[in-house]
Amino acid sequence: MFDVLLIFRMDEDYKRLLLGAANVFLIGGSGKMGVFAFSIPKERTVLLSLVFVVGLCLGLALAFNKMKALLKEQTGKHKIRLLDILLGYNSFLKDYYEQRKKDIDIDVKDETLAAKENDLKRQEKELDIQRKLIQEQKKGILKLELPENGEHILTESFIRKIPLFVNHMCKFTSDVDNLTTDFCMKFNGEGEGESEGDKNKNAKCLKGYFAGIGMYVANDLFGSSNDEVRTHFRILENGKYVQYAVILGSKIVDTKLSDVPQGKSLIERSFVLQKSLVASMNPESKYNTNTKWEDYITITYYSLKVNDSPFLSMGISIKYAEQFQDMLYFLSYCKIEEFLNTFIQRIDGKCDIVKTLH
Repeated sequence: MFDVLLIFRMDEDYKRLLLGAANVFLIGGSGKMGVFAFSIPKERTVLLSLVFVVGLCLGLALAFNKMKALLKEQTGKHKIRLLDILLGYNSFLKDYYEQRKKDIDIDVKDETLAAKENDLKRQEKELDIQRKLIQEQKKGILKLELPENGEHILTESFIRKIPLFVNHMCKFTSDVDNLTTDFCMKFNGEGEGESEGDKNKNAKCLKGYFAGIGMYVANDLFGSSNDEVRTHFRILENGKYVQYAVILGSKIVDTKLSDVPQGKSLIERSFVLQKSLVASMNPESKYNTNTKWEDYITITYYSLKVNDSPFLSMGISIKYAEQFQDMLYFLSYCKIEEFLNTFIQRIDGKCDIVKTLH
C-alpha cells in the first residue's frame, strides 16, 4: 500500500529505485543468472517478463482500489482526496497530517469532557432520586403538634427517649401528688406549727410548696440537681409579673428575675390558650428578658386570676437545649399544665392563693 502511494504521488526517487531494480533483474546480471540457472529458453524470457509486468499491474490495481476504499472511510472535517495524492500535493498532505493530529487531540479532550458530563448527569439523577425519597419520607414523618402552632419532628433519638420521659413524668406527678396531700394537711391545721388563719404563715407554707415543685422538676423530670435547670414562679403585682420564687436545681435562690409587663407575653398567651408554651416554638409571643437560658416553657395557672388576668405563672428554663429541650417539648405535648392545675386547685381549696399572696 505504501509502495502504491509513493508511485501515485509521482515520487521520483522511489520510481527510479523501483525501475532500476526491475531493470537489473530483467536485463542485468541477476536476471541473466536466473535464466542461465534454470536453463530457460530465450523464447520464454519474453513471456516471463510479460507475466511479471501483468502481475505488477494487477497488484497496483488492487492496491489502488484498496486505497480508494480506505480514503472513503475517512472521518473528520479534513480528508485526503485521490487527486491530491495523484498530483503529489505534499504540502497539503503535510497540513492534513498536522490537522488530523490536532483533531485526535480534540477528540480525546471531547471524550474526557463527555465522560465528565455523563458523570455529572448521573450525580444529578441520583440527587433527584434522593430529593424524591426525602419528599416521600416527609409524608410519613411523625411530628409532635405543639401549641400554639409548633411542630417538632420525632427523630430516632427522641423516640428512644420517650420511655424515659414517661417514667420521669410518672415519678414527678406521683411526688407532686404526695407533696400536695402533705401541704393540704398543713393548711388544715394538721401540720406542725401551721395555722389556717395565719396569712403570713400560709404565705410561707405556699412558698415551701412551690419550692418543692421546683425541686421535683429538676430531680424527677430532668435528673439534674445543679444549676442546669431553673424553675421560677411569678405573680401579678401592679401591672407586672414579678418574681415570687426561684428554684435552681434543688435549692431556693435569691436570683433576681426581670419583671414582665402585663400585656403581650407567653404568660398571657398561655392563659388564653390554657396550654403550656415552649419559647422556641412561640418566638412571636415571648417577652425579651435578655435571658441566658437557651429555652424555657411557660405554664399559667388559669384557675387563679385577678380581673380576668392570670395571677400566677410558672417557668422551667434550661441552660443546654441540646440536652434538655426534648423534655420541654414532651412536657408541652403531654399537657403538664393540666396535672399542675389539678394540684394547684387542691391547694387553693385549702388556702386562697390569690388572697394570700396578692
